[in-house]
Amino acid sequence: MFVPRKTLPLLLLGGGLMVLLACESPSPEDSLMEKLAESMDQSPQPPAFALNAPGSVMTLEKNSHVAVVRIDLAPGDHVSAHQAAARAVYALTDSSLWMTADGTAQMLSYSAGDADTWGPGRFKLENAGENEAELIVVTRFAAALPEDPETEPEQPASGDSPTPLALVVGDLDFGIMDVVIEPGESRDLLCEHPCVIYTVTPATFGVPAAGGYLDEAEVFANRALWFDRGSKPATKAGTDTTRLVVFEVKR
Repeated sequence: MFVPRKTLPLLLLGGGLMVLLACESPSPEDSLMEKLAESMDQSPQPPAFALNAPGSVMTLEKNSHVAVVRIDLAPGDHVSAHQAAARAVYALTDSSLWMTADGTAQMLSYSAGDADTWGPGRFKLENAGENEAELIVVTRFAAALPEDPETEPEQPASGDSPTPLALVVGDLDFGIMDVVIEPGESRDLLCEHPCVIYTVTPATFGVPAAGGYLDEAEVFANRALWFDRGSKPATKAGTDTTRLVVFEVKR
């Protein structure tokens, strides 16, 4: 039984300065900037099947651990029946969906900003509403997650730790957080598990240091970034509200 559960806007409080890792490891500046540059070089890619116009399915990120797709379903359109592993779902729009999972059908009603987790199985999805349904779906693959680091991540030089993300919706496989960062605020995030960060709006990421940022990069909206456990991506103050969705992958 799949029961939708609402996400709540999460305003991250606190934060701290990132520090460079030991000289034998890549610096946070290099690793973060390389990740952001790679994301900006790659446009979302269509998978092997397409939907009726104006609907579409776009792959935003895919590695050995997860696939992140955006599904835009026109009214009456559907995703054909197929086998899938555990999934985390975030609704970008109000959506009314007929879900058929392992032969059992039910109606799912989401408001924009709602999140849910779906168990593994064979399922079919149809837009039963009058408006286009837009969803972000993260599917977990069977590959083992990267091993935890042998030592805990270093703390910022200030002595303050980046604020751990508070779980809003989750199960044994996923945790989903809705992050809102108001204009003028800068926040350091902490991925306690490997995670995907989806940019609902454009976002500026950077490597903070005393007195400013070592480097920064603007990331478009509708991008998905994979971070290993212990990563501390930082968001830089902007003139507009920044919205992110964080999908923690627990196992």
